[in-house]
Amino acid sequence: MELCNLLQAELEPQTQVRTALSVASKVTITLNFYATGSFQAATVDMCNISQFADYTSIQEVTDALYRRRADYISFPMTTDKQLECQTTFLHVARFPWVQGVIDCTQVSLRAPQQTPEQFKNGKGFLSLNVQLVCDHSCKIMQVDARFPGSSHDSFILCQSSVPGLLTGPNEHCCWLLGDKGYALSTWLMAPLRNPRTAAQLGYNESLTATRTIIELTIGILKQRFHCLDHSGGVLQYSPEHVSIFVVVCCMLHNLVIMRAQPLEDEAAQLRSGRSWLRAAVILRAHIRIWLRGASTTPLGQHHTFPTKLLEHRTARCGGTVRPLVDYGGPSHIGSNQILHSL
Repeated sequence: MELCNLLQAELEPQTQVRTALSVASKVTITLNFYATGSFQAATVDMCNISQFADYTSIQEVTDALYRRRADYISFPMTTDKQLECQTTFLHVARFPWVQGVIDCTQVSLRAPQQTPEQFKNGKGFLSLNVQLVCDHSCKIMQVDARFPGSSHDSFILCQSSVPGLLTGPNEHCCWLLGDKGYALSTWLMAPLRNPRTAAQLGYNESLTATRTIIELTIGILKQRFHCLDHSGGVLQYSPEHVSIFVVVCCMLHNLVIMRAQPLEDEAAQLRSGRSWLRAAVILRAHIRIWLRGASTTPLGQHHTFPTKLLEHRTARCGGTVRPLVDYGGPSHIGSNQILHSL
């Protein structure tokens, strides 16, 4: 109902023909497509409409939502939001100053007409390599869905809006956590490749435990929107269209979190498999840190935030909320990026 009210003005039929689809019908058709996978036949049969009407509805609703992407996907830079995010991340595995966690995931698609070999990923299927940054609540703060499946995670990060946000005047605000696919920097922490000391081992364990949140976020996102999951089939659309679908699904994912409306299946998943795995990783990290003793704990015993220092560092960021949605457009950064406008 909220989506219908949000899109009412744009999707209201401009004709008095009885067969014109209502706003509710268009939204339902689109959400069904996102939730069930890449094929429209099931939607056509269920709603008793033509394939063309189904395609048109999906296109209209998707475009309308896409125009509102910056209202739902943004990187908070206010003092209160940063403190809340960093404090919650700290409770996971004692890793301080964390503003978000970053990773990439593959979204399969049909073979494009031009340079299909660039879209073949390491797993052998054609896809987009999508970068996501999420906070402690699994809310997506940044998405970059412009690059083909063969693109490396670190390359996508360098071309995204993230470095510009966390470098220069904002360099000391916070940092992100990534996996071994990323290089260490002043604003991105990644695992050490050959840890030897107790402090280095503890650093890796704490980082790995905290990073499970992004894995959980990707799992929930693909469970909610099965069209993004490879098991749901291959999206029969161009890379430009698939990129828009990804951004809109991330927007809807955040909308659900903002309204605190988890699905029953997700709740069951969190209670069973994924939450158990995440809890086990975190518990193992705490046990290893405890066994080494408080004197060798790499990240301190019981961290408390120096509030004045946090306020000072956050103030340097301007205290604003910055939209962080990267999307396709004319580009000159190389042949590895989609060059068509969305």
